[in-house]
Amino acid sequence: MAYLVVYGPTAPPQRMKLEQAVTIGRAMGCDLWRDDPKLSRRHCRIERRGDEWVLIDLDSTNGTYSRHKKIQSHRLSDGDTFEAGNLRIVFHEGDLIENRPKDPIEAATMPARKFLAGDPSATTIVWSRPLPVARVHPPAPRIDKAQSGGGKPLAFLRPPARPMPKALGPEAARRSPSSVDESHWLSALLSRFRGR
Repeated sequence: MAYLVVYGPTAPPQRMKLEQAVTIGRAMGCDLWRDDPKLSRRHCRIERRGDEWVLIDLDSTNGTYSRHKKIQSHRLSDGDTFEAGNLRIVFHEGDLIENRPKDPIEAATMPARKFLAGDPSATTIVWSRPLPVARVHPPAPRIDKAQSGGGKPLAFLRPPARPMPKALGPEAARRSPSSVDESHWLSALLSRFRGR
């Protein structure tokens, strides 16, 4: 037995048993129908040939891709992924487990939970690292007129004042940064480095 897992741009993943040939397209008579403008009416077909499943492109406009190559016919093996229109479809050999969890995190921890609960069907334990969790940062502070006193930036949002060099002496520290003559400041700084 084989099955497909169909991933679309908007719908959740869907599992579909493969018992006979399946036609994929946007025509209402297709076995796997999607209203996708990139799909042809009869886009591709999966059929059984002996013990193998084969993917066949039905002369679709946009083509069927397997391993990022346009194909006309391709023998499918377990885990093969192919694209038809906006659909990404994964082929699996083996039985479709109906009660398989749809959430990947739940699926990763299921054997361990069954084992810990004493379930005899859990014959193997999958040890895996937990998936990283996305961190949500708090929004940046908003300046409110009532808080800041008429729309002025809050004190902690203002850039710090430029420090004055000690070379200019105590009188320069009392002056504001805008009133310091830059040429005097530069000559005092250079003389300090030259040792004068």
